[in-house]
Amino acid sequence: MPRTLLKTVGTLAVALLAAQAQAQLQPLETTSGWKAACETSPGNRVRVTTDLTVSVGFPAASPQVVNSGCTIELVGDSEIQFDKVGLRFNGPLLIAGGSKTGVAMQEATLSANSVELRLSGVETYLRTNRARIDATSGNLTLNFGSIAQVELFQSRFGGLPGTNGTLVASGRVLLNAGEKFNANLKEVVVNGQGGVNWQMSGLESGLAVNDSSIVSGAGAVALVNSQARAKGEYSNSSLRSAGNLDIAMASMESELKLSNVSTQSGARTQLYAAGAKSGVGVSNGSFTAGSLFFSAAAGSSEGKLVVEGARIAAGTPIRFVTGAQGATIVKGNTINGSGLVDVQSNRAAGGLCEALENRITAPLQQLCP
Repeated sequence: MPRTLLKTVGTLAVALLAAQAQAQLQPLETTSGWKAACETSPGNRVRVTTDLTVSVGFPAASPQVVNSGCTIELVGDSEIQFDKVGLRFNGPLLIAGGSKTGVAMQEATLSANSVELRLSGVETYLRTNRARIDATSGNLTLNFGSIAQVELFQSRFGGLPGTNGTLVASGRVLLNAGEKFNANLKEVVVNGQGGVNWQMSGLESGLAVNDSSIVSGAGAVALVNSQARAKGEYSNSSLRSAGNLDIAMASMESELKLSNVSTQSGARTQLYAAGAKSGVGVSNGSFTAGSLFFSAAAGSSEGKLVVEGARIAAGTPIRFVTGAQGATIVKGNTINGSGLVDVQSNRAAGGLCEALENRITAPLQQLCP
């Protein structure tokens, strides 16, 4: 090998070793430490073996730029918290958890081309307070294990540019949950330009959405609880979708409540609980779509559906349906449709059907036949 080439290789090796040594000297409690560690570690992989709080360095409003992607491996039961700091990765970000672990963010931002939180251990959590996770050119994916808790609070805080969400993606915002899952969203925005798809498919699940917005500018929104026992509560919130919008409880014993909720979709909206012993309650709010479907235990034996005081506007059809022996109560609503408005339950089989005090404008009306 020529001497000049040997010298060049040697210089590069020394520079790499020096950079790696510098990264080791930078504490991971700082944003500069993460920049150095992610940029110089083999495979851009950094292991965290104990509980860690990142609290020194660039603020959320002007994050530290990391000129690479990064894989953060939380080993064992280690947890990580980002406190009043910001990191922006020029590549994908993966945070992978151990058996019992979690991620917490307080007035912090994490931004990357794509983001995945792979918290698939036995007990895991994600907690944010006035924070933001942003996938700038791909998907934001949240994968949880057996028992998981998600708490997202207060996204709208001063000084943070781009206040269009706590969970933001130019692609889709995806969530997959395990056997026991509980999530509480308050004053947050979930904004997936390509869609929002949350699948909660274990034994028990609960999703509470308060004073929040879930939005997709170009895709569909699907929030699906398919456990044996599932509960969904939405209040003072809005859901917007360019495509279909589905809030679905597909389990045996499920309960869906919407109070003062506004929904708007460019295609079909379905609000339903499909289990035999399920209930759907809608009070106030407004609902606009190409077609609308309110249902409790349709195709099954029981179910209770109550829709009161809502403003409803859609193409065709607009349906309110329960099971053969269910109770369908549609009362005090303003309903405008361009085709069929259908309110039904099987009264011959012992079902209850009431359509009372509604203001309905539609060419076809089938009310409790």
